[in-house]
Amino acid sequence: MGCDLEEANENPDALFKIINRKKQKQIIYPPLVGYRGLVYNTREKANLFADTLEESFKENRTPYSDTQIAKVNRTVRNYLRNAPNPLPPLTSPGEVILNLKNKKAPGKDNVKIIALKSLPLDAITYLTKVFNKCPSFTTVFHKHGNTQSSQSSQNLEKITNWQLITAP
Repeated sequence: MGCDLEEANENPDALFKIINRKKQKQIIYPPLVGYRGLVYNTREKANLFADTLEESFKENRTPYSDTQIAKVNRTVRNYLRNAPNPLPPLTSPGEVILNLKNKKAPGKDNVKIIALKSLPLDAITYLTKVFNKCPSFTTVFHKHGNTQSSQSSQNLEKITNWQLITAP
C-alpha cells in the first residue's frame, strides 16, 4: 500500500485506481455445509471438496461378490435379448393434420392450420413423399466467398435438403 501511494504522488491515474480498488466490495462466498457443520475458511472448503470427491470416486471394497456380478450380467443380457420392441401405430399424415387444433398459431413457415386442413388428399400424399425423400437428396452449393474457379471441387459444398429444411 505504501509504495502505491508513492506512485500516486507522481501519477494521478494511480491514485484513481487505488481508490477504485478500495471501493470495490469483496465477494463473500457463502459457507459450505461440511461433516462437522458450516465451513467458512477457503482452505477448509478446498479440503471439503477434496474429501467429497475422494469419497464419491473411491474404489469398491475388495471382497467382490462374483455371483452377484454374474447374476447382474445375466439379467442385463436376458433383458437386452428379450426386450420387446413394439412399433408405434402407423398414422397417416391426413389423420395428423385433422387432429391439429384450428386456432393454433402458424409456425415459421406461416402456413395456417386451416390451409393445411383444406388441402386435397393428393396434395398431402405428394407433400409426404417430398418430405420423405428430402434426406436422400444432395444438393451442391458454391461456398460463400470463393469465386475464382466455379468448377473446382474445393469451392463446392454438399448439403442435403434435410439440412436445409431442419436449419433454424
